Amino acid sequence: MVIVLVALLTAFSFQVIIMATGTYTTATRDYLELYQEGKLAMEKMTRELRDTVPTWITITTGSISFTKYADHGTPHDASLAIQFLQNGNTIERQSGAGVFTLADNIAFSSFSAAQDSNGVVYLSFTISRGDTDIPLRTAVWPRQLPTPTPMAQPTPTPT
Repeated sequence: MVIVLVALLTAFSFQVIIMATGTYTTATRDYLELYQEGKLAMEKMTRELRDTVPTWITITTGSISFTKYADHGTPHDASLAIQFLQNGNTIERQSGAGVFTLADNIAFSSFSAAQDSNGVVYLSFTISRGDTDIPLRTAVWPRQLPTPTPMAQPTPTPT
């Protein structure tokens, strides 16, 4: 009798542990999939923004557009005018090659961009599914700064 009760208690305990582990695994997988989707979109936007000049960037509510340097097109997209914008719950990349979705599950009106006086661009959005909200932010310093005017070399003074 005692052995039967212990066996039933053990079986019930194992069932609870297995269910808890399954729930944890599912929640972790969903979180990681969501995070990876947002991270890839952020990385794509960051890479393209680095190929421009700060003065060639236009920021409006929910979008950022810019022009890349002439020699920075790709074989798949020779267009140099790029725009990233939130359309509903997606972030899209628009160019001469067409419209491509970078990420789904974007929280309503969460995509924003800003630029400071040094030319640094700040991007942020929240990727969301169910009860999970993941805010993502980054700062991008465009590499293609205008060539500075060389400083005048001081004339050496004979000693």
